[in-house]
Amino acid sequence: MRRLAVTAALVVSAVLVIAQPALASWQQQNTPVPSGTNPTWGLSAVSCTGTATCMAVGTVNSSLLAESRSGNTWTIVSIPDPGGGQLPGIWCTSSSSCEAVGRFDNGGTTQTLAEEWNGSSWSVQATPNPAGVTSSQLNDVSCVSASRCEAVGEAAVSGGSIQTLAEEWNGSNWTITGTQDVGGAVISELNGVSCTAANSCEAVGESRTGNNFPALAEKWNGSNWTIQSTSLGTFSPLEGCPARPRTRAPRRVRAWRRAGTARTGRCRRSPSRRAAAPATPT
Repeated sequence: MRRLAVTAALVVSAVLVIAQPALASWQQQNTPVPSGTNPTWGLSAVSCTGTATCMAVGTVNSSLLAESRSGNTWTIVSIPDPGGGQLPGIWCTSSSSCEAVGRFDNGGTTQTLAEEWNGSSWSVQATPNPAGVTSSQLNDVSCVSASRCEAVGEAAVSGGSIQTLAEEWNGSNWTITGTQDVGGAVISELNGVSCTAANSCEAVGESRTGNNFPALAEKWNGSNWTIQSTSLGTFSPLEGCPARPRTRAPRRVRAWRRAGTARTGRCRRSPSRRAAAPATPT
């Protein structure tokens, strides 16, 4: 799978940047350094349920990492790693309820991964993988309650084609929900998702047909995912701008918040490997 979490070798505390609403500016915050000699680590996603209550996930030396924020203090919290884990997506509905999604290495095969935070500990949840695929992963998640989430991602099949993937959490189990792939495309993948209700979600990503890489958007109505037309050009991959704001910063450790909102907001363009020039973090 091509989508890897980006980490950086840090010898000092990582810095997260927080906007102060009164001054509309950014202030730095330090995060604790994981144990070990010169650990290689980074945070890939963060979700906040209050102006000073957040949960972030990432990796340290190829193992999973989680940090929680209370007030102005970040603290490392233990998180289980089934092996080679990556968590590019997280959504919290309260300080005691978060869902994080991604992938892990199961004997050389990349498979979907979901973990749940209950306010005191993280635990791995069972997630299905599509039949007949060579690898699969989840790239993002959005929850409208602790018992209703939608996660999206991708699955690779023999021959190198990539198909869209979506899974739903009902409070007890994750189940695969049917998505659509672009006709004739060798790549159809979903990278970002935002839900405003259990029967209303938008997911975005990209597809590839020949030398064209148009944006892909799909809508969830509670029963089915359907492709929506977009007005973007032939190279316009999308990674999401949620209707319910939330921060996610895979290429740079950062956090920010907007005045008057409990959750943080983020919007970024896909760092596609096919771009002629390097993508710039936004």
